Amino acid sequence: MQYTRLDITETEAYQPLLDAYRVDEASHVKRLCSQLQWSQATLDEVQQRARDLVTTVRANRRNGSGVDALMQEYQLSSDEGVVLMCLAE
Repeated sequence: MQYTRLDITETEAYQPLLDAYRVDEASHVKRLCSQLQWSQATLDEVQQRARDLVTTVRANRRNGSGVDALMQEYQLSSDEGVVLMCLAE
């Protein structure tokens, strides 16, 4: 069955997506997290896992290549950084 745009937008399942479109991310995440029924131990585990992921990404970014390596090499306030921003645009 092929769906048209109208068919999709009329479904009940689509409404939560419309409601969440362009909402403030911080308040939306806070609201979603308040709906979780997790124990404190689980929350602590998730928080530690998030910290580990961020640490790993930051460490790997320093050893990266391409645009990420350039962005780490030059501060955006430097002449080189301004050139990088111009290239990105």
